[in-house]
Amino acid sequence: FAQLLELDSASDEQSEHLGHIMAAGKHMLRMIDEILDISRIEAGSLDLLREEFAVATVVKGAMEMLQPLADSARIQLSLEPIPLDTTASGDPQRVSQVVLNLVSNAIKYNRPGGRVVVSTETGASRVVIHVRDTGAGIAEANLGHLFEPFSRLGAERTAIPGTGLGLALSQRLAAAMDGALTATSQVGVGSTFSLELPTASEAAAVDLNDALALERVA
Repeated sequence: FAQLLELDSASDEQSEHLGHIMAAGKHMLRMIDEILDISRIEAGSLDLLREEFAVATVVKGAMEMLQPLADSARIQLSLEPIPLDTTASGDPQRVSQVVLNLVSNAIKYNRPGGRVVVSTETGASRVVIHVRDTGAGIAEANLGHLFEPFSRLGAERTAIPGTGLGLALSQRLAAAMDGALTATSQVGVGSTFSLELPTASEAAAVDLNDALALERVA
């Protein structure tokens, strides 16, 4: 209804009010979507693709979407080179969702003039995407609460928007793709969030082992 009203001629004040209504509505929809996704993952009913994808394509696409947010916050956003042949296994759309959440958090919780650096690390069976920021950092005592739903570690008392669901959902999505999401931080220096995903060969080996296990049970 707010969008329909926006189509009509409105004063500047009315347009501002409509903008607040739509922003609040979108915020509520995001929260509902995140709660539903967490519920589906915990119930084992979230459909995820398991395919090989180019890591550079997914990461670059996410960073391009967040460049305007970084510019407005005066944050330097940089990506270390990712070899074009670097691939991982998982759901590209969900991986993009996790990277978007990590990078947007790194921007929002940074300091003016700070930096966000995204890099990758490739091993025989794992690809790790690191998102490093120069924000205030997180106390060691709070690191254990980072991935709890609705936990914002005091940020709810600031003007920084958020629901406290993004990291909880991101960690669960990583686990559902046979990966992991971890964090390290140092107060006054910054934080690094690391998304670990299996390579295509590792995922294939896991699938084969699962199939053999099912055959033995049968």
